[in-house]
This record gives sequence, C-alpha cells and structure tokens, in this order.
Amino acid sequence: MITKTYTFWGAFAKAALTFILLGFVSIFLARTVYGDIDWIILWIGIFIFGYVMYESRRKEKEIQGRPEGFVSLAQEYGYEYNTKPDFMLLSQNLQELGERDTTLCNSLTGNGWQYADYSYAVYRRTKHGEYKAENIYYSVLELDLPRALPNLLFDSPKTHRRQFKHTFDSSQVHKLEGNFDKHFITYFPKFYSIDALSIISPEVMQAMIDADEYDIEISGNKLFFYRPLMPVEYIPEMVRKGEAIKQKLLNNIVTYKDERLDGGDGRKGVSMYGHQLRLNPYRALPGLIGGIVLTVVGVIYGLKVGAPVINQASVYGLLITGYSGFSIWRVWYKNRLLDERYRKIHNNKPEKVEKAV
Repeated sequence: MITKTYTFWGAFAKAALTFILLGFVSIFLARTVYGDIDWIILWIGIFIFGYVMYESRRKEKEIQGRPEGFVSLAQEYGYEYNTKPDFMLLSQNLQELGERDTTLCNSLTGNGWQYADYSYAVYRRTKHGEYKAENIYYSVLELDLPRALPNLLFDSPKTHRRQFKHTFDSSQVHKLEGNFDKHFITYFPKFYSIDALSIISPEVMQAMIDADEYDIEISGNKLFFYRPLMPVEYIPEMVRKGEAIKQKLLNNIVTYKDERLDGGDGRKGVSMYGHQLRLNPYRALPGLIGGIVLTVVGVIYGLKVGAPVINQASVYGLLITGYSGFSIWRVWYKNRLLDERYRKIHNNKPEKVEKAV
C-alpha cells in the first residue's frame, strides 16, 4: 500500500524534521559516551535523508510498473482498461483533500463501476516561496446509483487515520448502533440525520463493516470507495465489496424521498442542504495562529535589534494571518447563511442530533 512519495526538497524537510524530533536524544546520549560527535551527527542526518529518498524512489518505480498489472487484470476479468479515464467524477469531499496537480490514471471499467488511481501534490511554503514536497496517492472506486442521495461519509481509521477530522464540521459526526463506530467515523449533513438513518439500514451497515479497510462515501448518484494506493490484484475484492454495499442500498433508496423538495423531485434528487457536508471553518486555525506568532516574532526582533518592525517576517506573518482569518470567516459565514435559509424556508429550529441506539 502506497500513501505518498517525497520530492528531493520534501525528503530533505522530512529528514530534517525527523532529525530534530529524534536526534536530540541520540545526540545527548552519544555526547555522554563519545564526547565530540560532530561527524556522527552529520552521518545521522545523511542516513535519514538517504532512507527517505530511497523509499520514495522505490515507491515511484512500483507506481511506474502498475500499468502492466492493470493490463493483465483486465484480460483476466474482462474489464476495460485505459491509461486515463475518459470521464470520472470524483466526490467533492475527495477533491477537498486534493490540493494541486491532481491526476487520474490507470482506469478500469466494469458493469456500473469505474476504478482509477488518483494522486495530487502537496506544496509547502517558506519565506522564499513554495516548493513541491510530496505526492499523495489513492485507489478510487466509483459505483453508479439509480438516484441522488444526501452526502454521507464513513471515514475508516484503517486508511489515513481520520483524515477528515479537521476537514468537516464536527457537529455532523453521528453515533450509530452496535459496534459500527469502531469501524467508521460517520458524517451526515446537518438537518439530514433522520434521512440518513432511513438509508443506512442495519444490513447496509454490516456490509460496510465487511469493507472497513476503505473510506466509503455517498455523493449524488455515486457510491465511492477510496484508500491509499493498493496493489492491483486487490481491485476485484474492492469491486466485490462495493457491489455488495450497493445491492443493500438499492433496497432502501427506492423508497427514500427528500421531503424538502416539492412534488416528485424528492424521489429523484436531494436539496442543497444535503448535497455536501459542511466544511469546518476552523481548519485554517493553525495557519492563523502561526501567522500571528510569526508577526509577533518579527516585531520583537525588529525592536530588539533596532531594525524596522515592518520587516520580512512580520509582513509574511500578516499575510498568513489575513489569508487564514478570511478563510475561517468565509466558511463560517457560508454555513450560517445555509442555516438561516433552511429555517426560513422550512420554519424549523436547529436539528437535534439523533443517535441510533
């Protein structure tokens, strides 16, 4: 299973961070035993950097060899293989994870489903600009559903260990019956918990537990499976588990109706309030705090050495603070407008969180 690979500068930063976190204890012990150990410190740093680079190159070589495995798998199971999908719709929540340089490749198509390798790049900022640090990889399976449903997300701790914890508003996390919560962190859209519980029956939940090595999402008229990039030979099992959940869902979604839509539209679609999970307005809080700290440090430094307080560090800190603060306000304001509009149209109070028992 491949999660990420590092660029040269990404590996350098990773090695430096690892050296800082783990090296101090080693240095202290080594100095106690050997005295002057500057050469040992140098070799520790070189070893960490070399190991990170070696692992990244090994994974990249493995990724480059995947098309051969896809060709063999397509021939064995009768799938249709393309180096790039003609068209594949990613869920909006998966797109939220992707930052830049997103890529879909190695597409397999079967009856009512499509698979692809998905990747995106992560960039880091410094006071001198930005650099590409790492590439993140996913295996993504998309299955067709006969109608649109509310956006439901089941985040498995077995994948990226609660990768969506800071992405979505925590008020959308729900507890479900039995031991389901040991397998998934469950997100329902605000005002849609009753609807979601009518869709996710005990039979559906059991099928999901059997597939708890994947993150599972319902978005529009699609059912999504995703996890860190896995070996090609595991794809048929992924498809089998996806189709099992889809079959259980079909028994419930045929009768589901979104009462917020007029006439027969509720049998076909879902209102804007259930279309997508709400983002967490405070996910930019670390950036806000970091920007404030950097600004204060820049000002204190200027005062201490008799330099201008408006220096490179303080200006950069102000920019980070402003951008992060605006991001927090923008998401908070959007969520507030949705709440006000819902209550005005439906004459409703804020929904209480229903929990299955």
